Amino acid sequence: MDFDCSTIPAGGQACTPNAGISKFNFTSGKTHRLRLINAGADGMQRFSIDNHTMTVIAQDFVPVRPFDTKDDLTISKPLFPFPALPNAATTLNLDITFRPNATGFNLWHVNDISFRANYNSPVLLLAAAGNTSYPDSPQWAVQNFGSNSSVRLIIRNHFGANHPMHLHGHNFFVLAEGQGEWDGKITNYPSTTRRDVQIVQGSKDANTPGYLVLQYDTDNPGVWPFHCHIAWHVSAGLYVNLMEQPDEIRKRSVPQTVVQTCRDWSVHSGNEVVEQIDSGL
Repeated sequence: MDFDCSTIPAGGQACTPNAGISKFNFTSGKTHRLRLINAGADGMQRFSIDNHTMTVIAQDFVPVRPFDTKDDLTISKPLFPFPALPNAATTLNLDITFRPNATGFNLWHVNDISFRANYNSPVLLLAAAGNTSYPDSPQWAVQNFGSNSSVRLIIRNHFGANHPMHLHGHNFFVLAEGQGEWDGKITNYPSTTRRDVQIVQGSKDANTPGYLVLQYDTDNPGVWPFHCHIAWHVSAGLYVNLMEQPDEIRKRSVPQTVVQTCRDWSVHSGNEVVEQIDSGL
């Protein structure tokens, strides 16, 4: 896009004035594959090409049955279906709210907890050492699912804005989405969509939350972040830690490079005051 580079402070980012929009050359009559990545911290992007209908073939690296572009969960089906279990081993309700804390700053809360990390106490290292309960640190927002083989998350968003929810360590099944209360029906079962990011819709009003129902198999022992992918939403606490198979975590070795990094950090923080400006993801 055209931009006035004189507005950038001296010594700032390199700038090409009036660069125009991006241009790409395509060969008429051929099919072209585009890989689209939203690297933004907030904006939800829509992509289109004038006078063309595009066909989606993958989402979040999961191949899907080709379909023409349309924002509708009901038409997205994996190319290689792995049906979600109709009944998960355990279910957790997660309610998202936005309200001020005791000092008057607005923070995101999940089940009444606004996440805040302790840089000197990584939960994965604590779990690897056999410490899997943190009653004195509820702000770590740890949900320990123990040895349950699968987890269903029912997320209810009581705020009017959408949240792109991302889970580390897994592709999850997207069972349903909408506004109001989930009726228990799974969309496109058994060809359920799999992704690692999915938007939970904003609430319609104070009594009608947006909802999103996800499910995953706990086949990757660890402590996995589940959070909104909007940078300042996770900075303000919209985050939970999902612990799975803690007995298996204890059997695994944490890489020495990670352990050494934690030791180095401990030395640094013992001599310097670290200003933690956000939740700490």
